[in-house]
Amino acid sequence: MILQLSELLIGIGACVRQGDPNIQISGIAHDSRQVKHGDLFICIKGYHSDGHDYIAEAARAGAAAVLIQEDRSFPAGLTVVQTDSTVAAMASISDIFYEHPSGKLRLLGIIGTKGKTTSTYMCKSIYEAAGYKGGLIGTIRNIVGDQEVPSRNTTPVSPDLQALLAQMVSAGVSHVAMEVSSHAVALNRIARCDFAGGIFTNITSDHLDFHKTFDEYLKAKVRFFELLSPDAYAVINIDSPSASAFLEACR
Repeated sequence: MILQLSELLIGIGACVRQGDPNIQISGIAHDSRQVKHGDLFICIKGYHSDGHDYIAEAARAGAAAVLIQEDRSFPAGLTVVQTDSTVAAMASISDIFYEHPSGKLRLLGIIGTKGKTTSTYMCKSIYEAAGYKGGLIGTIRNIVGDQEVPSRNTTPVSPDLQALLAQMVSAGVSHVAMEVSSHAVALNRIARCDFAGGIFTNITSDHLDFHKTFDEYLKAKVRFFELLSPDAYAVINIDSPSASAFLEACR
């Protein structure tokens, strides 16, 4: 798949710092070690490393353009685009590049501290018993129909997630059950995904190394339901002490 860079930048408030905004892009990379010729390299400022430090490496690997959020030096001849948040922009760019695959699927998001993996397998089995071709995205593995795809995160980063959803569309999958982690919500991994529905299993004090407080952890999980479209469905475990927060988000 090849698109012009300008097509990928729609709606993200980007400005071209140098180069050709109509250069052709054949892939998206957020890890300089995985850059291929013709890719757009998106510089993500992470907790342990900063993609802006690897612009020259990405250029040597054949990147056609880079997306930045901070001023850095960059090689002459490289197309450079700047935006306020590369994390947020990456979700939009990935969705456009892979032609909005979630809109061609019945995508179910399952969120909760425990029970996500079991629930996704149960839902996939229900889909298949009803005669649909099912897919699964989760902690243990991803499944595209009958094909297993290795999993690196509970919820993949947005380019990997959109690529996986596009693979499911190509394979004829119609219904997908996906584990949605609180990290994925907070880090915009699921932005631009169209969910047919969502399930909340439970919430306990966990992952506070990332969210710092239980309230922040709860807000991240509730945020998923706030992002659902008005015509989506929601299944809430009302036995959870936090159920009221999720029910309120669904109003």
